[in-house]
Amino acid sequence: MQDLVIGTYFFSLTILFLFGSSGFFMIYNYLKYRNRTSPAPEPLDRFPVVTIQLPVYNELYVVDRLLDQAAHQEG
Repeated sequence: MQDLVIGTYFFSLTILFLFGSSGFFMIYNYLKYRNRTSPAPEPLDRFPVVTIQLPVYNELYVVDRLLDQAAHQEG
């Protein structure tokens, strides 16, 4: 019984060690790539079509103004 408890304890410590060591891996990658710059994005010729969702529920007096403002938005 004592061997089972010690084995379970060792297994859980191993899992916690692996989980904690992932932070060191993230720090290593940050230090390795922190001076790397990404290329500037190319300017868009056409903007993509987007969907504007308006959460409306029992808004009788606000819906008309809300739809007008949403329809007149500029990118």
